[in-house]
Parts: sequence; structure tokens; C-alpha cells
Amino acid sequence: MNARQEQAALSTARRLDDRQRAILRALWDHQVLLTAQIKILFFSSERRCQDQMRTLAELALVEKDNPSQSIGVGRAQAQWTLTETGIQVVAVTMRKPRSALDRMPRHTWHRGDKLLEHRLGVNRFFVSLVEASLLYPDHGLQKWVPEKYHSTTVAGAWIKPDGFGVYQHPGGACHFYLEYDRATEWSRQLKDKLTRYLKVALLWAEGELHHFPNLAVVVPTERREAAFDQALSAVVEELELPDRVAVQLPLFITSEQLLAVRGVLGRVWRQFVPAPGDRPLAAHLLAERLSLVELPVKNPGPYDLSKCLGRRWTDPGTKRRSPAPPTYPSGKPPPDPAPLRLARPEPGGGPGGGEAA
Repeated sequence: MNARQEQAALSTARRLDDRQRAILRALWDHQVLLTAQIKILFFSSERRCQDQMRTLAELALVEKDNPSQSIGVGRAQAQWTLTETGIQVVAVTMRKPRSALDRMPRHTWHRGDKLLEHRLGVNRFFVSLVEASLLYPDHGLQKWVPEKYHSTTVAGAWIKPDGFGVYQHPGGACHFYLEYDRATEWSRQLKDKLTRYLKVALLWAEGELHHFPNLAVVVPTERREAAFDQALSAVVEELELPDRVAVQLPLFITSEQLLAVRGVLGRVWRQFVPAPGDRPLAAHLLAERLSLVELPVKNPGPYDLSKCLGRRWTDPGTKRRSPAPPTYPSGKPPPDPAPLRLARPEPGGGPGGGEAA
């Protein structure tokens, strides 16, 4: 970006309000967002969202793609991405040269693109969590850190999760890494990934695993859950981990099939634990399912819900309506929810117990 382009980008940035700049930053962080997702994160009015995105498009800062759909499925939601001009504006608002920002994979995605499907899946999980949190007066997704900003290396072992989140609720703060799996990796690749996580967990804070964030794995089907079960059993045996490491590792898994039925705050998570057997440390999945608010937490003390995602940018003077049915249906809370049990039990499920980065 030359001096003239930088000056033009700076002039455009000054014409934008804080929310518009935040939308551009979110598109940079998360690469592609649907109209409904932008509405959940930044607006209480769908029309207001559409008007603002139209304004940003007229300024040539964003562009949308309307992917084709199969006949009878209905119209697909628009997918929004940044233009090169939009990236330049993000750069000046971050007070960085354009060269310091990575290139976007592409401006217009095409249907069936594996990277696109993976990114949409990750974003769907986090935004659905934001939407579900809005149903509860004392819940909020305080942090959503995308893959590009979050990697961890400990003594040569490294992990690069698909996202990192902090979900606040009355019981504490659930810190979690998200691994979004589309069943495209072979068994060896799966074992390599799990090996890295176990090694980092082993070295984390000299083995103080209660400080290690939860590892939340989302797979397409329960059949894929079984593949993770087998892969982890093999890795645990190969590494000959101490009993306490295998027992304490907070690794949980669920499937998109189950999320679609029970909701993102439903009892959907199964934990990997060691199991007695012929091998020194076999591992298996517990049959009992937990909700996100029942996973291990850290106690952060008081937290400001107004800074959680989906709450900061509510239009002044506009009463927020109940969210439209989320991608992962979550049901409605009872009038006076009890801590860690936020909805009346339903057979097989139901809800358990800052700003877009």
C-alpha cells in the first residue's frame, strides 16, 4: 500500500463509526461471515444490519457472494468478505502497514471449497454460542480468538486450534480450544494432532493440568466420535502417559448431528477418560453427556456482560427480541434458571445445568 492508498484508507476509516470498523475487523479475523451472523454479533435489527452492510458495500469495503443452492432447498444466505480496500482500512485502524496483514485466501469463495466449509463450520459454532447466550441474563461469550491469532508452543510441542473461546456463566469461565473436524483427515493425521495436544498438556505449567483449557472437538457424526476414541486410545498407549495426565486432560467431543438436535448449550459433550483393560492405558468415551456449562471452569471473578459478543452493539433504545431459531436450536430458559441447570430436563438433552476478536 503506497502513501496515497494509505491516506485514502485513513480518510475512509475516519468516516466510519465504531461499529462499522468493528464489523470490518470481524470480517478480517474470521474471513467470511453470513448476514445472519453479522446481525447476531452487531445488531438487534435485521433491517439495520442489511442497511449497514449495503453502506459498507457501496464504499467498496466489503463484497458478498450468494452461493447457489440445490433446487427446493431455498435461497442461501449471503457470505460477506472484505475487499482489498476493506483490508487496507483494517490495516490503518490497527495501525499496521498493509504488508503486516496476511493475504485473504480469496475474496469470492466457491461452493464445495474445503477451506470455506471448514471456516463456515467454525464460525457457525461460535456464533451459535453467542446467540444461545443471549437467552440468558447472566451468560456471555467473552472471547472468541480465531485460529490466526492462537497457537501454543511448549518445549517443542505445538498446537494450533481452530479457535479459542471463553464462555462466562454463573459457575465460572469455561476456557476452551475448539477443534472442528470435517472427517477429512486420515487416522495417522488424527493421531498426530492428538499427540501434539497431549504433549502440550503434559508440559503445560509443569503438568498442572487444571490450568489447561478444555479441548472441545466437534465432528460431523457419532461414527467419527468413535474414530477419535480409537485414535486417542492408540496415542495414549504409545506415549505411555502418567495416569494423572490421562485422567485430568479435559478433552470433550460432540457431533454436529447432536448439536442440531439438542442445541449448543445442550448436554452434548462426552469426555475421553482412561479405562482399565489389557493395555496399560486404554481410553474411551464416557456415556454421559455434559453441557458446556458443566465443563471445567476457571473462576474469573466479576465480569462485564456488556462487553460480551452480541451485547455491546445492541441498538440504543431498541429492545432486543428473542433470537430467531439458532443454527443449533437451544430452547428457551425457565423463568428463574438455577445455576448450571438452565432449563427443565428434556429426554436426551436440553440446555445444561467482548467483542468479536
